[in-house]
Amino acid sequence: MNHVTPSEGQIAADLAHELNARLTNQGVRVEPHVNLYYSLGVGNDGALTASADQRPIRRGNLAAFQVDILVSEAARQRLVPRVVIEVKKAGITTHSLLTYAAKAERHKQVYPYLRYGIVVGRSPGGVERKWLFHGSQFDFMVALASFLPTKREADHLAAILTEEVQMSRRLGEILASPRKKASSVVRRRLEL
Repeated sequence: MNHVTPSEGQIAADLAHELNARLTNQGVRVEPHVNLYYSLGVGNDGALTASADQRPIRRGNLAAFQVDILVSEAARQRLVPRVVIEVKKAGITTHSLLTYAAKAERHKQVYPYLRYGIVVGRSPGGVERKWLFHGSQFDFMVALASFLPTKREADHLAAILTEEVQMSRRLGEILASPRKKASSVVRRRLEL
């Protein structure tokens, strides 16, 4: 029997579809292959570049990278990115970890409330030590047993995304209001 291995693009599209169905009550949408700014500048005339442009964001144009999956919401007819998921289909190299971590850092400079994660298929051994060493910009890391998540894995990932969206919204509120205090305690949670 001839089994065709799905591409990372197809895996991201299938995973986005699965997660979108699970997060419909969260007021967000989950889409594959979306472009996000990684840099905004001030032009020679003093105006922000890219931000005033109402055209769709394009890779290579106006400093944008494509992300595998974006969880976003609409606010005043604008896209508000909340969570990014990068997808690798079968294990991950140190080089890819470093590349995705740098990409996450650049996106978070533009969207400081953005949460960033990685989902790696065919990683039956779970999250490896190198992920922890080189994935400092990731807010969550998920290792799947196969290319696509089982029902249990998809349920767990949807729960993680629900929490990440809530954290992004809270961070956005705090960062948008100079008078609003974050809390008496701010802590990054580690779940293993």
